[in-house]
Amino acid sequence: MGLSQGLDAEFADVLNGWHDLEQSLGGGVIVDFNLSIWQSRRPFKDREEVLKTLTSILETPDAQSDRLFFQRVFGLRAYLQDVMNERTTPINEYLPATMGFKLVPFSQTEIIDELRAQATESLAKVGVDFNDALKGLAAVSGQILVDDIPSWFKRHFHEAIKKTNRLFPMAPDVPEPDVSFMEGKGLVRASISGIGKQFSIKFNKEVVQEASEESLEGTLKHEILGHAVQAALWTDQIAAGEWPIHRGLTCMAGFEMFQMEALAEYSQIHYSEKDDLRIAVQDYNFYTRCVTNNFNFMLLSGEESRDAAKRYYMDHTPWRDEEFTERRVNHLTGTSMSRCYSPVYGPGHRLMIHAMETMPESSRDSFMRAMYEGYMDAADVYDLALRMGAKPLTQFEPARPQEVQAIADKLELKA
Repeated sequence: MGLSQGLDAEFADVLNGWHDLEQSLGGGVIVDFNLSIWQSRRPFKDREEVLKTLTSILETPDAQSDRLFFQRVFGLRAYLQDVMNERTTPINEYLPATMGFKLVPFSQTEIIDELRAQATESLAKVGVDFNDALKGLAAVSGQILVDDIPSWFKRHFHEAIKKTNRLFPMAPDVPEPDVSFMEGKGLVRASISGIGKQFSIKFNKEVVQEASEESLEGTLKHEILGHAVQAALWTDQIAAGEWPIHRGLTCMAGFEMFQMEALAEYSQIHYSEKDDLRIAVQDYNFYTRCVTNNFNFMLLSGEESRDAAKRYYMDHTPWRDEEFTERRVNHLTGTSMSRCYSPVYGPGHRLMIHAMETMPESSRDSFMRAMYEGYMDAADVYDLALRMGAKPLTQFEPARPQEVQAIADKLELKA
């Protein structure tokens, strides 16, 4: 038994209706991309009604016979429970349920210290001191005025898309996106969303006040060569009837985030020239992602105090900015949405680098194509890498189906 068209359409209606409800309540974004161009929606009066609806979907034979569908609905229900219970779900249950992996700290001596030494060496090759990395890299690569960012982005867009020819005989159909600025303060540098293939990228003016050309190039690769290209390929599969409708309504609180962000993070490396400047940027970014992973673990697991986590972060990052660190603490712990998606980047980034470095060169393009065209949870991504010859990765723990099921049982959601 597979997922019926009726339940597929019903769940898509639920996602759109739940999104509308959350927006009316000032809550999180439920539907990020609407690649299915699905406009139908079910109205909800409150979150309790959404919760009951998701539970009833989980109890259907269709849901119980489709692993990825069950995990997706269950994960989104776990997110909603956390919202309603004011962020009290233990992180060792919450992340496996929503994102499909366990948050584990990276070894200080085997990973963090080694990556810092590598980043310091790479930065020195381009004349940048580690303790002044951001300003130093901006000086080396050149700065772009904030108001010039949209024109810069559009100017480099078409040339960037051509880089995907190394993976696909014909470059994926990705129209030029709308580029603008978002309102409000936050830590997000830029975000992309879209309906079908009509993509929109919004930059955070506050974050990109001193944008270097190299950092904008990284954003272009992440948002376009990662997210937009993958989204366009998924759109084609949905339009051809090869995928269910609900997969096109991607959710920031859904397990698909792991695959999507892991690919987008690695796109910044995959499509870059191997010159000293880009290697320095990549090494520096990888180091800070791994430091942030440990910071996330300290805060979300409760194994360290808030002050201890802040001290760790400031001691291990070049900027040592207390105000910025406090904002990062508040961002991570302030909403159920940030609790689930923020921890994805470090583990996803590290898994992709490890997989591509340790698998045979002959397998790498096939692995990347599968990352673009497939639909996987974190365990699927890891297993795919192993099948293609990558070595096992320590300090990475995907949540296996039986573990997700155990959490469902604990939360009284028996499948």
